[in-house]
Formats: sequence, structure tokens, C-alpha cells
Amino acid sequence: MKRKLLLSCLLAVASYTAFSQTAFTAGSISVLRVGDGSGTLGTSAAPVFIDEYSTSGTLIRSLALPTTVVGANRRLTLDGNTSSVSSFEGLLSLSQDGQKLTLAGFDAPVNTTTITSSLSATYNRVVGVIDGTGNVNTTTALDIYSGVLVSSAVAEGNNLWISGGNTNIYHTTIGATTATSIISRTGRSMRIFNNQLYASQTSGTFGPVITIGSGLPTTTAQVAAGLPGMPTATPSTREFFFADVNPAIPGNDVLYVVNAVSSEGIAKYSLVGGNWVPNGIITGQYTGLTGVVSGTTVTLYGVRFATSANKIFKITDATGYNVDMTATATDIATAAANTVFRGLSLSPQVTTNPVSLISFTGKEAANGVRLNWSTASELNNSHFEIYRSIDEQSFIKLGVVKGAGTANEDLNYSFTDISPLSGTAYYKLRQVDFDGRSAEYGPIPVKSGLQKNEMKVQVKENSVQVSLFASANSTTDIYISDISGHKLTKLSAAVNSGWNNVEVPFTANKGVYVIFSKNGSEINKKKFVK
Repeated sequence: MKRKLLLSCLLAVASYTAFSQTAFTAGSISVLRVGDGSGTLGTSAAPVFIDEYSTSGTLIRSLALPTTVVGANRRLTLDGNTSSVSSFEGLLSLSQDGQKLTLAGFDAPVNTTTITSSLSATYNRVVGVIDGTGNVNTTTALDIYSGVLVSSAVAEGNNLWISGGNTNIYHTTIGATTATSIISRTGRSMRIFNNQLYASQTSGTFGPVITIGSGLPTTTAQVAAGLPGMPTATPSTREFFFADVNPAIPGNDVLYVVNAVSSEGIAKYSLVGGNWVPNGIITGQYTGLTGVVSGTTVTLYGVRFATSANKIFKITDATGYNVDMTATATDIATAAANTVFRGLSLSPQVTTNPVSLISFTGKEAANGVRLNWSTASELNNSHFEIYRSIDEQSFIKLGVVKGAGTANEDLNYSFTDISPLSGTAYYKLRQVDFDGRSAEYGPIPVKSGLQKNEMKVQVKENSVQVSLFASANSTTDIYISDISGHKLTKLSAAVNSGWNNVEVPFTANKGVYVIFSKNGSEINKKKFVK
């Protein structure tokens, strides 16, 4: 009875999502499922679904891929085989901007026998593109990979790169009916990081992950290259994930790959001195993989391969850069009977901005102008850059605040301009994600009540902090005297154009004192009490 009820629920959800679309939940994960649970899986074509899960393993919804031709949209089915070879198929990729989830399959009706060996002229190989609102586009139908399987596709804008079979990686565009072979090379999982096209390998001597050409190539005769330092033995790699963990190294510096061979499992590598060095293996058979970076912690989500009841796992690797993994994989969801999970990815999002900004404000503080901003969610957020202008036209960069990577909770940030301009200045944020894309927020006006001829003094136990204005980069002489004019301490400080905070050591007894500053012809003084 329980099995019948589960099957009824799966069919009901699939029927609903085929005719209506709702946006994916921010921060959720998506897994490709083959089979609707109605019958035993085999080598015949089976229906395909994208199951959306929360990161705790709760099923949010299921989105059905077409099993009939509707207008320009083709069918997209996959081999239901549950052997290790089937883990070459149904791999998922997410575009760099987080807006397009891609997969590849066959334009064939359900139950078509031995579909992977079918002629591509009879059953075209189809690329599915799913956006953040749940819209499914299967208009890209190609006569490629005839007689062999098709593994994956990845999108960048309107461009697509496709892998499969035992030769050739192709480039095409969404909605096209022809494709160009850009390299005679087998690829499995196709992914893009930092505007570079990568493919995982299951043969050859280049190692588990290779680069295809330079950047995002669209023409023939591209060259494949292995990653320096990686093992060159015949790999069994499926999906993979790059992470930027060490702020001292530009770009991605940690790589995770999953393998279908138990002894190779989930492998971690770090980029050290230009070479990728191993940082341990979690044994087991795995196919899907994605990750979320927060500081030096990487949370991985993926698919544990099995011939039945395969699972979605979660791993939190808090060891950081160039340290062996010590975590273990925790299962958070299990495929229902007569279904199988394949590839896994973060879900596509609707927003074009990787950061959802709640607020951005500024106000005068004791030590300058304090800027505060909050985010509701972040996707691949590398950092924020802070800029200032006097005329709202020409901006100078003041500093950088590190982002949280990917987060699904409210986060608060702040930055203090310790040398603010007198009067009204304009501030703006530039948010930069890990692939170099950016978005700007502001500008916002902030008025500083400080006047150029005014000093602010903050008395501390063993020092005095003075805020003073300088017309240009220069040296200011500061000294403190008692009320009778006797000098007690003197300091020369290098100051920048604008407002500056200078700490003056001062350990005198309680009393009334006068602080003086002299910068060229500019002389200021202020009385204070300790």
C-alpha cells in the first residue's frame, strides 16, 4: 500500500509540473531522476524528472521533462539502465550566472528499446535547458552521437557545449539543429568555472578533469590539457566542483571530483605552487556533485551510486586549503523503488544578480562614515568593493569586504571610511562573484558634519585618538600641552588627503589639556578633559 501511495504521489506531482511552472527555491539542489516508479528500469528509454530538494533532503517538487513532442519542444528520455555505465548519462550542469540548468537525452518515446545504441538520425540527441522559473526548453535536437550515449551539456548565454559517446565534444546554440565538433575527445561532465570550459574524463592519460581550449571555444581543432600535477591513470570521473578557499591565491584553488570506482570515491585536490596535489579520498561510488563555499568551509552535495535505492549525500569539509578531508558523507535522501538518481546541481535561479541586497545605508560615526548593508541571499559571492565620490560621477575605490560565497540567510556587512570628505559624499557598492561578474548598488549620499578646521578627540586610558582633516597627503605635527602651555608629548604622523584618525600615546594624570595639530599653515587646537 505504501509503495502504491508513493507512486501515486510521484505521478501526481509529475503531471502537475508538466503543465505549470513555479520558481525554484533559492539555495535548493536539483537531482536528475530516471523513472517514474511504475516499472522496473532497464535499457529502454524511461521518463526523466528534475527533483528539487532542500539542502536538508526534503523534496520540494518534481519537474517532468517532455515525453511527447509539444510544438518545438522535443521529448527528452534516458536509458533506465542501473549499471555503472548508466552513470555516464544524465549529468547536470549549471551556467555560471546560475540561471540555466542543462542536461542531455534522447528524442525518443518511453520504452524505446536499447536507446543508447539507436541511430541519432532516428532519435535525435536533445539538450534540455531549464530556467529559474521552471520553464523547460528542449528545442535543441541534434544528429550527433549516433549509436552511443549522450552524457551532459553546459550553457553560457545562448551557447551550449555537449559531451557523450567515445569521441567529440560539440558546440551549438539553444534551439539549433546542427552542432560543430570542437575537439576529438571524450567528455562526460561538462562544466564552466571562471570562464573556462572543463570536462571530466573516463579514459586517456590526461587525468580526471581537462580544459578544452582557452576560455569558451566555439571553433574546431581545440586542444585538451590535463590539470598540472593531477594523476594521469585512467580515470572514472563523473561530476566535479572547483572552490575558491584560499584568499591568498587568485581564482579557484581547491577541486573535488567524484568517481564511480569505490577506491577513487570523492577526491580532493589543492593548487599548490601551480600543481594540483591530493588531499585525501572518501571511498565509495559517486556520480553527481556540486558545492557551496563559505569562507574556508565547503559543503558538498552529490549522488551516491547504487544499482537500486541510490542516495543524495552531504559532506561538510571544514579542513580548508591543502588539508586532507576528515569528514564523512551523510545521506539525506533516497531514490524511490524503480527510479535512479544521476547528476546533481544547485538549482537555477530567477534573479540575474548573484546577491539579493536588502539595504545599503551610511551615516557619520565617531571615527568616520560607517556604511552598512545586508543581503537576503548570496550565490557565488566573492567580495564587495566600496567606492566614494564627491560629485556622484567620478568614484575612487576605498576598500574590499569579503563575501560569504553562497548563503540563504540574512547577512550583515559594514565598512568605515576613516578619512571621509567634508560635506556630502556619495558611496556605492560593487558586488563581484567568483567568475568576475559584478553588480552595482547605490550611490547613496552621506553627509559628514565634520568641518575642515575641526578636530574630534576621543580620550582613551593610555592614548588620545584625534580625527583631523588634511588638504593633501602630507605630514602633520600633533602635540599635547597642559592648560599652562607646557608641552607633554609630540607626534609626527603621515596623513592622507581627507579625514584621518591618529592615535597619540598619552598617559598623563586626570586634568584639562589642549591638543594642537599643525599641517603646513593649517593649525588647529582643541581642549579636552581626561
